[in-house]
Amino acid sequence: MTITLKYQGIQQFAEQAKWNLIATHDAIIEKCFEQMHFANRHRREPPIYKVDDLIHLSMANLRPYKVLKVDNNKSTIGPELPPELLAHQIHPTFHMKLICSHIENNDEQFPNREVSTLYELGVSEEQEWFIDEIIGHH
Repeated sequence: MTITLKYQGIQQFAEQAKWNLIATHDAIIEKCFEQMHFANRHRREPPIYKVDDLIHLSMANLRPYKVLKVDNNKSTIGPELPPELLAHQIHPTFHMKLICSHIENNDEQFPNREVSTLYELGVSEEQEWFIDEIIGHH
C-alpha cells in the first residue's frame, strides 16, 4: 500500500494524460467530419454529358469535340480527338474538371465567330514552308 501512495501523483498524472489524449483524438475526428461537411456543401454536382454532346477541352479550347464515351462513375469523358492530337500520344480520356460545355454561336449577335475564321491565320503554305526552312536551318 505504501508503494501505491508513494507513486499516486505519477499515476494521477498518467491517467490525466491518457484522458487528455483521448479527448484530443475525439476532437480531431469531430473536426474532420465538420470540415468534410462544409467542404461538401460548396461542391457542385458534375455536369451530365451524353454521347454525341459537344465539349471543349480546357487545355485546348480551339474547337468543340464530340463525346464518344462517358463514364459518370469515374467522372471521365472520351472525346473524338483530331489525328494531330492523337499523333502526340495524348490519351483520349479526360476528367470532367478539364472539360467545358459547348455553347452554340449565335450568328445574329456575334457574326463570324466560327472556329475556322477565329484561328485562320491567312498565310499560304509556301510562306509557312519558307519559315520552317529558316527555323530548321543551323
